[in-house]
Amino acid sequence: IGIANISKQNSYSILEKLHINYYYRRKGVGALLVKTLASEEIKPLYVLPVHDAIGFYKKLGFTPVNNTGLPQLIRIR
Repeated sequence: IGIANISKQNSYSILEKLHINYYYRRKGVGALLVKTLASEEIKPLYVLPVHDAIGFYKKLGFTPVNNTGLPQLIRIR
């Protein structure tokens, strides 16, 4: 149905990839997967979304962060 890739660091996590099978999109599967992962990972959880997915993550409560507020590992990506 879907996959997600999380990178755990010492003081934060990064959701690097989320892919939901076409037939299961817009049915809440992606939201459920992200919410479940977010509840289990080291906080804060950063997301590196493609431009088209920014609205999806905003609906889930994620907020854009200025590059200066990001950990070094994320800034160099």
